[in-house]
Amino acid sequence: MEDQVLNISLARRALLFSDESCDIFTTVENKFNHFVKDLFSKFIKENNLEEDYNKLNSKQKKHLLQTPEVINKLLWKNDYELDQLKIFFAYAMEMEAAKLNKKFDYAEYSDSSWALDGSFFINHTGDDNFDTFSTPYLSDTKIPVDCFSVYNRIDEEHMPKEWLSTTYDYSEAEELTDNLSEIYDRFDPIIKRLIQKHIYTILLRKIPEKETLFTSGSDGGFIGRIVICNGHTVEESVIVDALVHEAIHGLLYMIDELNVWQPSRELSNEIGRTVVSPWSNNFITIRNLVQAIYVWYGLYNFWEKYGLAISETYREDRLKLISKGFLLLDLNPYKEILNEKTFTELCLIKNGFA
Repeated sequence: MEDQVLNISLARRALLFSDESCDIFTTVENKFNHFVKDLFSKFIKENNLEEDYNKLNSKQKKHLLQTPEVINKLLWKNDYELDQLKIFFAYAMEMEAAKLNKKFDYAEYSDSSWALDGSFFINHTGDDNFDTFSTPYLSDTKIPVDCFSVYNRIDEEHMPKEWLSTTYDYSEAEELTDNLSEIYDRFDPIIKRLIQKHIYTILLRKIPEKETLFTSGSDGGFIGRIVICNGHTVEESVIVDALVHEAIHGLLYMIDELNVWQPSRELSNEIGRTVVSPWSNNFITIRNLVQAIYVWYGLYNFWEKYGLAISETYREDRLKLISKGFLLLDLNPYKEILNEKTFTELCLIKNGFA
């Protein structure tokens, strides 16, 4: 599988959740991690940061490069000033070391600091004394479930007031994290592998002004990061669906960085939100649509194969919704917009629902 040409055809095959799926998930993540490592190695070599990096052990190095905030700065480095990036990566390495050392250079940074994946907090309390807090992980994985860090709410500055989140109290956060872990533990090994390989951190947000709204999300700018809002308000089946949904997005984002299969952001912005989703009837972008096709395809296969053990009613509703959407889907208007490989793959998926 390591020699497999990595293109979008792998996603269609992997999302059948067959015997080859785990190998595909691993291959995609390994190649993506190697790609990120090469970008990082080049940056620290050019900016004299190798000495700091080499102080980290192999596990710390691996974890650093699977941090969505770090991945974002590497993939979008042209959006930042060079001095900003040098300070950012020096801080990222300092905080990775702090997890093991239980101390950090507070004079250089601040008295209190979070690791960039929200997994660890350290506070200087005087002299050479520090208090620390470690975020719980999803079951036996290394995926932090972050309810409290500054990175949980850092992108809210431009949101409408009613969308602003508040912090869960500790008992609420503990209960929700335990629920997520119990759900994860019951997944088939193939689904566990999907989540392990394509989700790097989970942010849990509580939105008081939207108490009846549940939503989950991910962003190709922060590959590996997913957000779950008001997870305490919904039944287990909804959380199950959200975890699989966002993990599929992670797979698709990784493939796109390695072998572009989506229309460009520039083209998508030019077209705008003019595409009607056959599943939600909402106006979306062409990039939203091509991602949605894979996500709904994967969810269909998930619920068909594993859903009876979760909820027969939810399973039937999901399968009907997804099938109806694919029957309504018309790809022909986008044939000249999509590259030939992507168009062929999307047609193969759609035709499976004819």
